[in-house]
Amino acid sequence: MRRLVSEYTPYLIQLTLNKGLVTRVGSEVTDFKVGDRVVYLCGIERIGCFHTFGRVDQIALVHIPDSISYESAASLICVYATVIYGLVDAGRLGKGETILIHAAAGGVGQAAINFSKYVGAEIFCTVSSPEKRDLLMNEYGIPDDHIFSSRDLTFVQGVMRMTNQKGVDLVLNSLSGELLRRSWDLVAPFGRFIEIGKKDAQANGRIELHPFLRNVTMASVELPTMMRHRPELIRRLTQETIDLFAAGKIKEAIPTRIMNYGQIEEGLRVLQSGKGVGKMVFVPRAEDLIPMLPALRPPYMLRSDASYVLSGGLGGLGRSFATWMAERGAKNIIFLSRTGSITSAVQRTVDQLESAACRVHIFKCDVSDESRLGEVLEDCKRTLPPIKGVVQGAMILKVSHCQSSTTSWVKRQC
Repeated sequence: MRRLVSEYTPYLIQLTLNKGLVTRVGSEVTDFKVGDRVVYLCGIERIGCFHTFGRVDQIALVHIPDSISYESAASLICVYATVIYGLVDAGRLGKGETILIHAAAGGVGQAAINFSKYVGAEIFCTVSSPEKRDLLMNEYGIPDDHIFSSRDLTFVQGVMRMTNQKGVDLVLNSLSGELLRRSWDLVAPFGRFIEIGKKDAQANGRIELHPFLRNVTMASVELPTMMRHRPELIRRLTQETIDLFAAGKIKEAIPTRIMNYGQIEEGLRVLQSGKGVGKMVFVPRAEDLIPMLPALRPPYMLRSDASYVLSGGLGGLGRSFATWMAERGAKNIIFLSRTGSITSAVQRTVDQLESAACRVHIFKCDVSDESRLGEVLEDCKRTLPPIKGVVQGAMILKVSHCQSSTTSWVKRQC
């Protein structure tokens, strides 16, 4: 999405998210009108999919023909946007080429099977259970010798055996760790490795580079990044998905379960278990009861319309206090420092506080100097909200050498 803001602007469209109907359009919107049936991908920044109304730039929307239900459209977009970009834009999958699809019984996996069959590629798959293997054989006609386990490394020998030790032209990977690294080794000369998982990337995982000697390519599919930076790409992928489905070229995952919001916990538990097959679509109903935990406020909250003083606050402990206070609502923090020295550490803290919309005021002030302290407080009284709290951290440590009577006694005894 290029823009998605709370205020109403000429390019925004408002729609009901539970029905996908346009309810209001901006003055500059040209492609849509009130009452249009639409679909779009959401879920970035502060915008999720559990709002009653959504406001979105027209660049992100796609019309739904009357022949496609809202439930079908909702089940298709995410998985096929991933697959079309991964297999076509990044993967360049062609007729007669070979593809290895990991976790093939899930929503993305079945979408990849459907699209690979549409392209005319030879398909190899991995699954995690005999039931999922049966699904691929019975519903998609995948031969038994083209299906391997995703729970161990036996698929490596199996794929190499079935491809005469050549490997596959494209790997659509969602596995992690050693399974990912061994899948990377399966890419044939001039092949492509498309990563759709995040676990290894978030952990900054490592791979060997020797496969690059075979002129291979590694790429990723990251839909939130596309939505932030290339919303027109998301719209194109969404439109292609709708067109292909309307033409009967692709189909929904098997099974596609239509569930209500009262079953959200059940659905998430299935996903967590790794036993999920196909796709789940949640449709809200007026009578749904949803178990939830209310958001808990931090145990201590400070007033945004007040000022707080940190005496001697430019040291490490004082800066930590200031950060803690800003996290709990403080918007005006006054530092009193005997030297007023702005070190690099102090500047970093100031930048961090100001980025959180907290105003920072630093005064060179020795709090033992009553006259100077009075001047500073008078200045704060004139220009800042009233002071409602003080953290006293100012002190001077003086180290000196002295010989006490006890020390003399000890020496005499020795």
